[in-house]
Amino acid sequence: MKPIKEIAEILFGVYAKERSTTGEVLYLQIGDFDANGNLVSGKDKSYINQTEINNERQFLTSGDILLPAKGLKNTAFHINEHHLPAVASSLFFVIRLQDTTILPQFLAIYLNQPATQSKIKAMISSTLTVPVLNKKEFQELPVPIISLAEQKEIIQLHHIYQQERAITIQLLEKKEQLFHGIFTQIITQDHV
Repeated sequence: MKPIKEIAEILFGVYAKERSTTGEVLYLQIGDFDANGNLVSGKDKSYINQTEINNERQFLTSGDILLPAKGLKNTAFHINEHHLPAVASSLFFVIRLQDTTILPQFLAIYLNQPATQSKIKAMISSTLTVPVLNKKEFQELPVPIISLAEQKEIIQLHHIYQQERAITIQLLEKKEQLFHGIFTQIITQDHV
């Protein structure tokens, strides 16, 4: 185990005053992601112009991980090249790996595990109006160092789990529709 500060740089997102539904750079906010870390489709996104960006390092890169630093929802999101060009809003910590022995997808999965989420929740200051994740404490979060082969296995298992979960949810929705249809048909026939 190593503290996350030894394997990654932790940056703050960008505060942008001027946002619009069109622009040069995607401005990622917490509501832009679903519970699985995917960009929500069909939702209007916010964009900013490059002039809002003070430092090139604020641009997200493929492999960055976003972790909400404000509020109680602390799901980590892995950034892929199809999200880019983008910057994160100031509500996020941007976790930029410096250690090539850790895969970003693995770190995101680790951060989203219930045991890790409990540790993260314990680092949130509840004395403020808006709960804030303490960066100094977060930098000490221990991260397991396992082989790249094991990390890839975990990533593959997680991908399969996500697919099965999505299929199960679809199946339950279809069963619910079927039940409601049968129910409606039965009560309508009895009262004709």
